Amino acid sequence: QKVQQLINKNNTELFYTELLKGIQNYYCDKFGLQIVDFHRQKITETLTANGVSKQTTDQFLKVVDNCEMARYTPELVGGELQNFDDVSQTIDQIEKEIRG
Repeated sequence: QKVQQLINKNNTELFYTELLKGIQNYYCDKFGLQIVDFHRQKITETLTANGVSKQTTDQFLKVVDNCEMARYTPELVGGELQNFDDVSQTIDQIEKEIRG
């Protein structure tokens, strides 16, 4: 809900800050990790160990990178809704592959 409010207000920096925070919270909660474990190597290791494909892991890292970059240079990264959809689809795919 907060992310949608930021889209409506066109507050790009806060939008991406909140979106990245949501991704971090999902990852840490899902795998029982601390925020200090939210880095490329650990993300790759954790997702791979839980049966997530390389393609989906790469997509997850891409949306993380996009959010981090867009916080400071939003004009380089497409629109907010597209990025929000990418995050949602990637998390859905992770969930499918873990359950698979």
